[in-house]
Amino acid sequence: MTRPAARDSTGRLRARALGAAAAALLLACGPAPRARPAGDPSADAPFVVAERGAGGVRLVFVSAAGARVADLTLPPEDGQPPFVVDTQPAWSADGRWIAFASNRGGAAGLWIARAVADQVPRRLTRPPAGATDRDPAWSPDGRALLFSSNRGGSYDLWRLEVDPRTGTPRGEPVPWLREAADLVTPAWSPDGRRVAYSRFDRATRTSSVWLVDASGRRPRRLTSGPLDQAPAWSPDGGRIAYSAPAIDRPDLDIFTIRADGTRERVAIDEPLAHETEPAWSADGRWLVATAVLRSERDGAPFFWSVVAADLRAGGPVRAVHDVAAAARVAFALRPRPVDARALAALPAYDRDAVVDAIRGVCTGLDDPPPACRAVAR
Repeated sequence: MTRPAARDSTGRLRARALGAAAAALLLACGPAPRARPAGDPSADAPFVVAERGAGGVRLVFVSAAGARVADLTLPPEDGQPPFVVDTQPAWSADGRWIAFASNRGGAAGLWIARAVADQVPRRLTRPPAGATDRDPAWSPDGRALLFSSNRGGSYDLWRLEVDPRTGTPRGEPVPWLREAADLVTPAWSPDGRRVAYSRFDRATRTSSVWLVDASGRRPRRLTSGPLDQAPAWSPDGGRIAYSAPAIDRPDLDIFTIRADGTRERVAIDEPLAHETEPAWSADGRWLVATAVLRSERDGAPFFWSVVAADLRAGGPVRAVHDVAAAARVAFALRPRPVDARALAALPAYDRDAVVDAIRGVCTGLDDPPPACRAVAR
């Protein structure tokens, strides 16, 4: 399979911005964790989703049927900042912790919360003024986080040691991998021996997926680009999913490739949406991704949701969203198998159905959001 070797600069920049989903876009703009209450509705929810509403972006638990069942993060008690963005959730392998990026406290840093409902999160990192910490990724043993930060000017990969029992940081973050490029979206292999990441070359405005040993040595290129990003390892470590330009149109799809760089395949392909930020279910059966629906008039993004594809049984891509709730801009999967029957019963990701639902929600609103204006007749 041969994908296009290049795109015009405008298309590359637009696609890269979309590839970060809402996380980088929105980010640019405490007390100990609470115990799980009896009957906590979040106990079996397979998704934590960054859901956008009137007051900002919050992390919520979502069922396999796509329904919002509980809040994970509570808003700051002091109300600052007034528009809080909690995004890029990352679930620890033991299922106990959620690390995420947030602008809480007036800095674009990393935070942590126990993976149960109604948590007041705690700060993990405090970047210098003007810097951003993003893309948290847990090590398989839960003892460290890798993340991307521009503390040094360009985006490098940093490492933070974490106590897996208490979720508290052990010391300060340290630089882990630096190159003459922006390094983002790190992902540990299941055995902890390698890390995949996106490498963006500012000179050529291209990005590709690279691998590096867990020691931070021997970086090597895995994909050819020109706009490959957001790698995610399959549970058996044999394949890596990532977002890349479609073969025959200006679009982003989800591809998979063997960890040795062979047998690239298209996994999720929706012609009128950009698919980004893939994740695998714990049994390797499902691939889930963020889908960015684009306007037919000018191609501008106007609605984010989550979609799922059954790699074993095939069939249509399913929509894990509730249009009446809010746009869902990022997600994490609980590290255990999901209910295949529930996901298979989800509606197909159909543009017309999504647009009709948005129109229904928008009816009568005095100040409609961009999604309403984008689908106005």
